[in-house]
Amino acid sequence: MSEDLSADDCQARIDQFVQITETDDAIAQFYLQDRNWDVESSVTAFFESKNKSDELPRKRADSNQTTLDELPRKRVKLDISESLKNFLEKQMNAIEHVLPEKLSLISWNIDGLDDRNRKERTNAVAKLISIRKVDIVLLQEVISSTYDILKSKLSNEYSMTKKKEPPFGVTSDQFYFTIILLKRTTMKLHSVAVKPFDNSSMFRDLTLVKVKLQNEMKLVLITSHLESTKSFATPRMEQLKEAFEVMKEQHEKCTVIFAGDMNARDTEVAKVGIPDGIEDLWVKLGKRKECEYTWDTLRNQNVQMPGKFKPRCRFDRVYYKPSIPKEITPKHFGLCGIEKVQGMQCFPSDHWGLYCLFDIEKGCKQSGT
Repeated sequence: MSEDLSADDCQARIDQFVQITETDDAIAQFYLQDRNWDVESSVTAFFESKNKSDELPRKRADSNQTTLDELPRKRVKLDISESLKNFLEKQMNAIEHVLPEKLSLISWNIDGLDDRNRKERTNAVAKLISIRKVDIVLLQEVISSTYDILKSKLSNEYSMTKKKEPPFGVTSDQFYFTIILLKRTTMKLHSVAVKPFDNSSMFRDLTLVKVKLQNEMKLVLITSHLESTKSFATPRMEQLKEAFEVMKEQHEKCTVIFAGDMNARDTEVAKVGIPDGIEDLWVKLGKRKECEYTWDTLRNQNVQMPGKFKPRCRFDRVYYKPSIPKEITPKHFGLCGIEKVQGMQCFPSDHWGLYCLFDIEKGCKQSGT
């Protein structure tokens, strides 16, 4: 530890390194201690090492080093220097971005609140995302522990929006939230915004990211988990209306996709009304009956319903607003997560995931604009 820095200052630099590199405290300490706790040179060394090898160094077992337990956990906010900002921008631009033949998207409520087989189920979600090499992933009902699992499995391939902190009085295993994952080689992240719903008693919000593809094509991606249960129909409809308004506000040159667990009944959507220019992808792509119900207690026994009646609902939906001129065209709407977790008698979630494919207009590919 540098003699000029307090333990709080060192921890703040660890936090800064972790935020920039999306690693962990052990990796941060490894690099910082060898470079007199200089964040810029440590980040530079990290990325140079990462370019040479996919394996990250482990923390040295040096008895003279300060251990993580010896550092106070107080967080101190530090400004990133202008030179470091410029360096990071160069690093992001150095990533080789590839324009896919088809753009793929998953939206999925992964049932983080259910503690039964939670680790195994979350690992199955991460495995499916990785195997399918999905470009865009919108997840609902993520909790702190499942976020950590997803990050450990997917952060090399995907950038992830931040873990959301629970409000006062709510424990981390009770608080659930939404996140967005973006395949690093497919798109460049421009911005992230979180817009809480003023009328929510369940801490619900809209998470919105703006991205660019390799050919500078712009997308706005939005996810949400609208208010739950039948008795909250009124605030849920107000939230859906607000989400549609956010879609309409986006620039006409951007493709806008809003997907998530809407908890919506068809009668509620009819009352709100889908605005002109916005399309429900299940409807647009043929209303396939086998893909209609996303919370289906007849086919999915993760939730055991007493009696003969087995509810089947289309809670999860994808809405799409094309750019002008149209650059991305929806071509496939299906389900994922319909196979049981390997070696277990449960599915990854009590919801099926939505799996969508989009064609990228060839003229846009060729022009690169």
